Amino acid sequence: MKSSAAGTKILIFQKPYKQLAGVASPGPLVGHEREVKGQPFLGNEDARLQVLLPDQPAFDMAVNIFTYQPGATLPFVETHIMEHGLMMLRGQGVYRLDSDWQPCARGAM
Repeated sequence: MKSSAAGTKILIFQKPYKQLAGVASPGPLVGHEREVKGQPFLGNEDARLQVLLPDQPAFDMAVNIFTYQPGATLPFVETHIMEHGLMMLRGQGVYRLDSDWQPCARGAM
């Protein structure tokens, strides 16, 4: 993550693109998180999910923002078969991935 003197930060995800046979490349996508409305995750208003990339086969990754109110949790243990990353934008919490518990706080990656 990079910072400017004014405090602006940019996070760059780098992943080699793997195009699916018969699926056109998605092309560039530009936007701002404030333009994406958060939706209650599994009906929970205290855990809201903003999906930043379209859920389409041309996009071979996902980038999401989860916003939790104090005390909110996922209702299940999170596990993945794919690569996974986490960056805490504000606050602090405990992240559970499979059987591993990781304390995390703002700026943690």
